Amino acid sequence: MSFKLSSVGDIMLGENVHHFKRGIITRYKNNYTSLMAPPVIKTLSYADLFLFNMESSLMPDELLSSRDILNGVYRAPVSTLTFFDNIHAIKVANIANNHFGQHGQSSIDFSISALNKKGIEVTGRDNRPLILKIGTKKIKIWGVSLVTDNAYSGGYFKSSYEELIEVMQLKIKEDDEIRIISIHWGDEYQTIENEQQKRLAKDLSEAGFDIILGHHPHVVQPVKQIGSTRVIYSHGNFIFDQDFSKITRTGLIFQFDFATDKQNLLFSHQKRHQIYKTTLTSPDELLHYCIKKHHRLLPFFMRILMKLELIVHFHTLNRSIVKVFGQRLLCKKLRKASMSNLKILAIASSGGHWIQLMRLMPAFTNQQLIFVTTNKGYRQQVEGNEFYSVSDATRWQKLKLIKMGFEVGKIMFMKNPDVIISTGAAPGLMAIIWAWILRKKSIWVDSIANVDRVSMSGRIAKKFCTLHLTQWEHLADNKITFFKGTVIK
Repeated sequence: MSFKLSSVGDIMLGENVHHFKRGIITRYKNNYTSLMAPPVIKTLSYADLFLFNMESSLMPDELLSSRDILNGVYRAPVSTLTFFDNIHAIKVANIANNHFGQHGQSSIDFSISALNKKGIEVTGRDNRPLILKIGTKKIKIWGVSLVTDNAYSGGYFKSSYEELIEVMQLKIKEDDEIRIISIHWGDEYQTIENEQQKRLAKDLSEAGFDIILGHHPHVVQPVKQIGSTRVIYSHGNFIFDQDFSKITRTGLIFQFDFATDKQNLLFSHQKRHQIYKTTLTSPDELLHYCIKKHHRLLPFFMRILMKLELIVHFHTLNRSIVKVFGQRLLCKKLRKASMSNLKILAIASSGGHWIQLMRLMPAFTNQQLIFVTTNKGYRQQVEGNEFYSVSDATRWQKLKLIKMGFEVGKIMFMKNPDVIISTGAAPGLMAIIWAWILRKKSIWVDSIANVDRVSMSGRIAKKFCTLHLTQWEHLADNKITFFKGTVIK
């Protein structure tokens, strides 16, 4: 069976906050087909199936003139879909990413409808695959995001590195089945895949996936083979208005012939947003490129370049951009000023939990500290600060736990702290839950005594706290639980 695939990374046909009313839409209005040069279109004509990550939502063209910087970024008019007119393959968009869902469920629904009317199939709505029948093969294509999304409304399939395989509810692979997953993962602006990507790629390979198509870092990452599985860790940007750096203007095109089991790799290159050429590469050349460009501080450098681009092109900025970045700068200054007078509630059980809490206190010099524990005798250790004691209880003492919960809640309401920090156990958990209810920032530092597993209180606390820390590096998953060192050397 002759069946060929082409895949690319992020396609963002709108404008981000840096380029609002001076980016892709503004430059190419009513001429979106010219965003791809003829040689690039010819390269993509290789495919029977064209997969991409749709990194912007859509809006009616008639709303274009009334958009503002709050409701208009990462949204493109429906007419931008003419960008795909010269690609005659079956087109499939992964919508499982943070920017497609940025403007809520109604925007998601409208965008999916617009894509379908244009003949573009969609994957990534939920844990079920898009199923296509091509020749004698059944092509199953999943789409998923593993990336943090603070505006997530449930409109696309979002999971985690640890839970993805389970929540996909995979069945036994059929003989005529090809499994492909388009996955939003990895670290922004890092040209080398992280350990979580490697582990999950191995798990997906063992689960029968033939091709793993990665995106999100905005730069390319290596292409590798695990068994018979081809893994494209990151395609980078195919078209995106991140024109501040050459590596964000360089993407990866992956081509695969299922009949011959052969692949092609090509770099795509953008200039003034147009994809103007492609160049052949190989897995080894790509790996060399990624190693050469890799630096642990690259994300920091990229953000500096973003701001430098704004300064260099200040004459092109409109009032909306200046206003937004002015407000951001003011907010940062206000937050910095407020840091000098934070009200911090520090709470822990007696014994080792209290000792570890005390080890943290030098970090909060010049802050207003409120101490809460189960031992009244500790008052003298924190003389000069507010001090409260609450009832002690274990998990087997239900009524005492309830009493403790109300006592902690009373203190929370009475003192209204800005931040809660705890080293455990039961009273700290109560405070973390109250912080979640009252929408306060909270930090849980699991006791150093928990070597093999995060404590029971800690496992509950991570569902509610703002920052969840362990003092053992091997217990950190670097997604929910982090390791930043120990309080006892």
